[in-house]
Amino acid sequence: MATGWLRGTVKDVVSGDTLVIMGPSRGGPPPEKRLTLASLIAPRMARRDGSTADEPFAWQSREFLRKKCIGQPCTFKVDYTLENVPGREFGSVFLTDKNENLALAVVSTGWSKIRSGGGQQSPYYAELETAQSNAESSGLGLWSKDESAIRGSVRTVHTVSEDDLDAQSVLQKFGKGKPIPAIIESSAEPAAQPEPFAREARFLSESKALGRDVRVMLEGVDKFNNLFGQVMYSDGEQPVSLGETLVKAGYAKLVNWGLEMMSVNAFTLREAERNAKQQRVGIWRNYVAPATAGTKLSDKFTGTVCEVVSGDCLVVRDAANGQERRVNLSSIRAPRLGRKGEKPEDWATEAKEFLRQRLIGKEVSVNMEVAVGGAVAAEAAKAKGTTADQRDMAFATVTLAEKDNNGQQKSSNVAELLLVRGLAQIVRHRTDDERSAHYESLMNAEASGKNSKKGLHNKTKEPPAHHYNDVSLPGMAPKAKQYLPFFQRGKHTAVVEFVLSGHRLKLYIPKEGVCIAFSPSGVRAPQRATQGQQGRPAATAEPFSEEAFAFTRQHCLQREVEVEIETMDRGGTFLGTLRILGGGRPLNLGPALLEAGLAKLHPSFDPDRVQGGRELSAAQDHARSARLKVWEGYVPAAEIATAAGSEEEANGHASSDSPRETVTVTVTEVVSGSEFYVQMADEPRLGYITDQLKSLSVTASAPPQLQVGALCVAQYSLDNEWYRASVQRVISKDPVNPQYAVIFLDFGNTDRVGGKSVRQIDSALAAVPAQAHSCSLAYLKVPSLDADYGLDAAQFLSQATGGGQRMTASIERRERQQQSRGKDHVGSQPLLHVVLSKEGASAAESVNADMLRAGLARVKVAKRDKAEELVSTLTGCEDEARKGHTGIWIHGDPGSESDDEEAPQKSAWGRH
Repeated sequence: MATGWLRGTVKDVVSGDTLVIMGPSRGGPPPEKRLTLASLIAPRMARRDGSTADEPFAWQSREFLRKKCIGQPCTFKVDYTLENVPGREFGSVFLTDKNENLALAVVSTGWSKIRSGGGQQSPYYAELETAQSNAESSGLGLWSKDESAIRGSVRTVHTVSEDDLDAQSVLQKFGKGKPIPAIIESSAEPAAQPEPFAREARFLSESKALGRDVRVMLEGVDKFNNLFGQVMYSDGEQPVSLGETLVKAGYAKLVNWGLEMMSVNAFTLREAERNAKQQRVGIWRNYVAPATAGTKLSDKFTGTVCEVVSGDCLVVRDAANGQERRVNLSSIRAPRLGRKGEKPEDWATEAKEFLRQRLIGKEVSVNMEVAVGGAVAAEAAKAKGTTADQRDMAFATVTLAEKDNNGQQKSSNVAELLLVRGLAQIVRHRTDDERSAHYESLMNAEASGKNSKKGLHNKTKEPPAHHYNDVSLPGMAPKAKQYLPFFQRGKHTAVVEFVLSGHRLKLYIPKEGVCIAFSPSGVRAPQRATQGQQGRPAATAEPFSEEAFAFTRQHCLQREVEVEIETMDRGGTFLGTLRILGGGRPLNLGPALLEAGLAKLHPSFDPDRVQGGRELSAAQDHARSARLKVWEGYVPAAEIATAAGSEEEANGHASSDSPRETVTVTVTEVVSGSEFYVQMADEPRLGYITDQLKSLSVTASAPPQLQVGALCVAQYSLDNEWYRASVQRVISKDPVNPQYAVIFLDFGNTDRVGGKSVRQIDSALAAVPAQAHSCSLAYLKVPSLDADYGLDAAQFLSQATGGGQRMTASIERRERQQQSRGKDHVGSQPLLHVVLSKEGASAAESVNADMLRAGLARVKVAKRDKAEELVSTLTGCEDEARKGHTGIWIHGDPGSESDDEEAPQKSAWGRH
């Protein structure tokens, strides 16, 4: 039945004279029409079942027409139908863009003949005859007289039935993922009732690929002997995946087992499906995202790996803001280290150690991909062996820039490095789960590890066993002491397992197979906040404690270090020197902390008794002079003074029965756990002394040899400033440069100075009494520095009174001490026995009470002491420590020892 002119698009070319034309789409698959070019007859193609062969030039005829018009818009009309050929329509087709008659083009090139005989013919029959005559005379196409061309015009077609197909052999022949040129001949007919959107999906596939030149990439074979792959069609100049087009339109969904076959583009398909779900197109029109789905991230940053938490979890310090970010490697799972007390899974230690050696301290690029929160985070955290809390877990791809064997720069995916070594496994995600953008590469890396039978994939090799002794734990001091002789023999390589505080670390020494607690000799960083335990009260963080901790953590955590161990304290902590290896000159931790102003030397530190002691002292001097961190607000000469006037007090004649005096003081020098120096707050004579010292002429010559007790002005070695001093001891009588041990009159601290660092003192300045006043904690007996807990007591007192804070001192008793102190002009003043507390605090909140509760002192009461209520309060604090086996009470009552002072009915070291 003839029609008028219609518009359409060439969908398929069946042969050299027959087309399939589809009309415009209006909300669904468009109508189609199979049309044979009027008055033409082209060579017939072989049937697809192989029952017939091609006629000569059939393939060439069809290819000419296909390449000329496939996918092109056209104008067509039906010219006639034949009664003896039912169902077929014959007509004329013009390409819209070129206004070219397809029938005339085919005949002109000799790829079709005119149907002879009467009956209905094309309206352009005369033109077709002329074109055929010209083609025949020129020997074009079918009219060729070349015998070899005629013989070669018939294809040899190998048709393989579904039952005879060896899909695996086909895959091996063409290769996985390799592009194969192909032409899509047809699409399969459905064998069952079509599902929703099946017709739309088929139309989209045929409109994009049917009859087109494509590239097929075979990816795999399923258990039913079906070949799976990708079809890439051309969209302009760019190749496009047909699968991606279907998924993007919402006409297909992904299956994980199919994605695992793919060598490329799997991530692109997942992105397309995710977008289709979000837009709710096609089969996803009623889609509701699961509540547990992860949130996709797009954050990228560069940073330094500062900690390896496990074989698949890192802590990276962002280079932009210094923030530490916990990052889990996307789409992989390493063996779990286990919770405390649990045995690690096989190869867990090797996975973590591999990352530590490869990444710690290195710069990496982090591409954040997924954040999982809420219940999913809790479940994942529990699976990882960590606390099952509700924190967000961030997953990312981490790449490391490094040089290959040829010295060329390359980027390595950290997850792939683990997988190829068999130290991790791929996570088999659910369809809706977000995953690594490099999932296909990760799968290839895992396959490589499996083929090599490495790590987890080697079932014939026993995983390495790990045995070590941990003597860093509380109560392990006796066992730790057994290692001391071995450690003192030389230098040892160790790995920093943990950073406990700014100056205390846990080290693993592989050669000895032991974990130890370690601290640089003589160095103490500010104390971090601690919770109350074992009878000890909770402690607040000292200033700059977290900065010191961060400094040590940044430079030491999980690094390889070299240690020289000198001794061990009573708590089992080894003391010595620690140097961080790698990256140029090794960093010595002790001097580094001191120089940064993040630590101080212990009050009893003697640089001559410690290896590298002078270096430590110089580092502290540098920080102190620059007023760095812990030295902020430092006043060069600790200002400890007597109350203005009171000649009787200054000479120690106040009786023990005098009324108690409460004064405001500042503690500036701690000698031991009980002995310290104070300055009376707001003492007016200190300003006078300071002004006089500033006007001192330091160009004057040094005085002749000084004797013990002589007054002078000495230059303090830490800040090179001049202060009033008294000679305690003559160290060397060298006539050129004698050496003296001096005590500074106004501060109570001591120093060793040379003859060139002393000057004669003005008589007016010498007449001012010493402003340093020595004190002791009243009613307490504290272990000496060389006794057990003596050093802890001194540290406790230093922490409780440091920082230049104003404190209240209740003077309980004054003790003459000329006999014990000699001629140092500081010790000649009375020793004040005080109850020291923060301003406004009660006796129960005093430093004395805190010392007792910490188990660092015992109550000591002389007959002359009358403060029964105060003593009762202090005794209660002592009882708390005794019952809690805290400090000196850890093994029960340490025993009764006689005191220098008279004691009442009980021993000065406590009740029995």
